[in-house]
Amino acid sequence: MPFRIVIAVFLMTGCAGVSRKAEKAEPLRIEASHFQSMTGVAITSGAGPMTCNRDMITGSHVLRWYCRPKGEPMQFQLGGPIVLVLR
Repeated sequence: MPFRIVIAVFLMTGCAGVSRKAEKAEPLRIEASHFQSMTGVAITSGAGPMTCNRDMITGSHVLRWYCRPKGEPMQFQLGGPIVLVLR
């Protein structure tokens, strides 16, 4: 009997998750040379002026985009899609 309840709960939560619609994020377009993408590109977004650059996390060999708001030492990883147009 408890096994049927567990299965029913999993089925109901699975169906509820499928009905939500995900919004497609607009990609951030950055036009820069390879050197600029590695040293930092100044951009202006909804959060204000930022400096974004490509960097690797310790232990990883995958480059990701990290941004730092002007005047703040902490950086954060961009969660949205980014299009790099190399010049």
